[in-house]
Amino acid sequence: MKHFIILLCSLAIALTCMGQKLTSGSLDFLKTAKKVQVQFVYNQATINKKDCSIREYAEMIDSRDEESAGTFMRELDDVCSDHQNDFVALLNEKIPRILFGPGRECNYKLTCYLVRVDPKGQNALFQFVFTDSQDKTLAVIETIKKGGRWGTFTNLLGDSYRDARDGVANMIRKAAK
Repeated sequence: MKHFIILLCSLAIALTCMGQKLTSGSLDFLKTAKKVQVQFVYNQATINKKDCSIREYAEMIDSRDEESAGTFMRELDDVCSDHQNDFVALLNEKIPRILFGPGRECNYKLTCYLVRVDPKGQNALFQFVFTDSQDKTLAVIETIKKGGRWGTFTNLLGDSYRDARDGVANMIRKAAK
């Protein structure tokens, strides 16, 4: 019984630790950073099993119904814009010493890429890339997040964004101490 409980605890810890990982570089520069420019790039993402970009996928979905033409891309733009603003607010709340935002006079830039997503919007791969003012890559954080079970593509993608931003914000907060 004792071994079973230890095994369950170990499994729970392993599952909660999985999420985001630093795939290259180091976040040590955050200890001295004052400002970080944040931008999102989501329109270059690919759709798993469809072999197309998210823009092409949106056009394909929008072309099915003439009444809702352009609706999918507008919803996607809105979701991504909302999550960019929420991510910046979350970073500024968790790490008040560093100013995160769209500013231009920053020594560091954090670009959040949506790399790949499945056709239902449930599983998404994100890359968070830190660069310096000369566009030299300092660190890359990757995370794969699963969205909810019910909802539209953009709702499920929004769930994935929220989970990704929360995990990465905590990782950045720990590194900036």
